[in-house]
Amino acid sequence: MRLDKLNLLPLLACGFAMGLTACGGDTAVDDTGWADADTDTDADSDTDSDTDADSDTDTDYFDTYATSIQFYTGWHEDSMSSVYFSGSEQPPLVEIQFYEEDYFEAGDDRYTCYWVGAPVLNSLSDLELGDNIWIGWDVSLQLADPSYTNCTDFDPELWGEDTPTTVFETLPFGMGWGPPTTEFYTVVHDGLIDYGWSETDWEDQMGPFMFAHYIALYDDTAGALVGFENGIARSFVTDDAYEVVGDDDGYLIPIEVRNGPSSYVDMVPDGYVNSSPWYYWYAEALYLQ
Repeated sequence: MRLDKLNLLPLLACGFAMGLTACGGDTAVDDTGWADADTDTDADSDTDSDTDADSDTDTDYFDTYATSIQFYTGWHEDSMSSVYFSGSEQPPLVEIQFYEEDYFEAGDDRYTCYWVGAPVLNSLSDLELGDNIWIGWDVSLQLADPSYTNCTDFDPELWGEDTPTTVFETLPFGMGWGPPTTEFYTVVHDGLIDYGWSETDWEDQMGPFMFAHYIALYDDTAGALVGFENGIARSFVTDDAYEVVGDDDGYLIPIEVRNGPSSYVDMVPDGYVNSSPWYYWYAEALYLQ
């Protein structure tokens, strides 16, 4: 199985409310617990609406060019759980974002849509990663609520209907967490340094705290779900009632998982786990196997 990824790190680094200083300061998660997919509030301020974007086509289908995957959940006593933001419950959720190719011209939100699913854990799986994963699962995705997607106008000949729901709810899929490979650790480090971080920023906000979020797809050759690194995961402090705890300034408090250059904990620490995407993937290559 070979899947190409889009390495558009400057856009991605600031696009998913990862809470990084290089993106203009740590971003506290709001009361819904949803991490903002994009904080660019002026994307739609142009009064000249894009009325001609699809005027030259016979069918105005959404161009499912690229995608990203984010996962957030509570993790307590070795199992997923809800967490609470100011008393508001957030269950485990997988947020999948789609981007039309025009999005990458200026980061315009008119060319994106989201689909948010509830993960159903079918069974434990090492995702063919052996000792390189702490824990993983064979997962089914179910649309969490009809209001949890604004994806419409997908080509039904590809997606089964005019949203991606049919594909996602039948997709053989896996997820897991583990220590990052040396290559991925270096890619993230170098990408953020190139973006303008200092080594102090890295050690204060990312290096000791990051681990890897793996996703997996079924591979015919292996006869199993095969995992690959998708994004950066971090755990944040929660209290005994699973309420997410902020510091004196209201920002989430990350939990260390690395004690040295290659020394990691053995399991995801209890808390609120936010797995933010690092890579964009070509959507049809990823989902329409």
